[in-house]
Amino acid sequence: MNNSLAVIGPLLLIFSVAFPLFWIKKVNKSTRIILFYFILYKVFQEGLLPSFSFVSELVVIDNDNLDPIILGLSFISFTSFLFSVLIVYAIKLGLRKRQNIKYNFWNERVYFKESSFLLIAIIILLMYVFMTDGKAITDPRYAYQSLRLGIGFIWAGFISFSSMWFVVRIINGSNILVTLLVYGFFCYVSGSKGVLLAALIPIISYPRFSFSNRVLIFALLFPIFFMVMLYLFGQFSSEEDFFIRATRYFSQFHNLTTYYKDYIDGSIDLFYGEIQLSRFWSYIPRVLYEGKPYSYGSSYLVGHYWPGMAETGHTPSFGMYTTYFADFGFFGALLSILTPIKLFTLYAVYIISSGGFLKSKTYIVSYAVLIVHAIYFHIPITFAVLLMFLLLKTKHNKVHRN
Repeated sequence: MNNSLAVIGPLLLIFSVAFPLFWIKKVNKSTRIILFYFILYKVFQEGLLPSFSFVSELVVIDNDNLDPIILGLSFISFTSFLFSVLIVYAIKLGLRKRQNIKYNFWNERVYFKESSFLLIAIIILLMYVFMTDGKAITDPRYAYQSLRLGIGFIWAGFISFSSMWFVVRIINGSNILVTLLVYGFFCYVSGSKGVLLAALIPIISYPRFSFSNRVLIFALLFPIFFMVMLYLFGQFSSEEDFFIRATRYFSQFHNLTTYYKDYIDGSIDLFYGEIQLSRFWSYIPRVLYEGKPYSYGSSYLVGHYWPGMAETGHTPSFGMYTTYFADFGFFGALLSILTPIKLFTLYAVYIISSGGFLKSKTYIVSYAVLIVHAIYFHIPITFAVLLMFLLLKTKHNKVHRN
């Protein structure tokens, strides 16, 4: 293993995502808490986890064949850094706007109606349970991996609406125990480890909690959530070591190295936008068009390298941004920040940094985009944001002095 690269690689991956942390000290306390946990989760998801995969792949690569993994590392780090620069710019724009805003959202208590989100989530959940013959309850991981074919939009629907309900409950300051029990059940039925662990972020990033309360809540909940995650991961029924299974699971650098090696060797050409255009299929439920392909968008390369695998529901990752390079080379880094998710994220950072109270619905949706990513989990973010904005209704206002 190249020891120098084993140090430089993770540092590049983490720093390219984490450096906006140096700018959040300029915002007020409540905004700083939200942005801190938003960036911290990005560091975990886009810095630490890829670093683990990077080092794991580096162990098995010959020092004479490092070019593909270095190219993949360079493109990911460059693209992440570029987006982080825009996050810093959005924070600065928000701070300028703040000077013209009299109120701070978190110094006022705004209550929103919760029932519509929960009702829709329950109805869609019952549909999912019925369509999986109850396996969604008795064996959620099996239902997630094997029974979602043709009903993926229903599965994603109850996750999205329950997550919206979760956000509103957090904002309203509703009973935290009830909130966690109900949303925890939705997360469990989803069978998704990512949805479950991400549920901790809104709790510990709630600006009205003191620091000691956030630490206490995290200390109490993380072991429980982690054990449920291990159950969904199938660790308790496996004879293999957790580290070995995790190394195989987080295989994005192994997969992207395969792609970049083929690109360097000339055995694969750029797709010139074909992959990004295929993302259109994410807006079309399979139930409306049975001919919808299984490999599109982020899973396009899965179909290229392993034909038929996507049909089984198994879509291993090729790492962040690889599909953009596969389409346009290094120019794809610029196009990657023009995606709806990136644009909504930048706007949300701007809204949160401005701290505006006058457009409270916009603020709530922005908070959800940054902190509760499950609202657009396997659903186009444009649909999710529009639905949440339309369904948000103010219950009543009450001044709350912090």
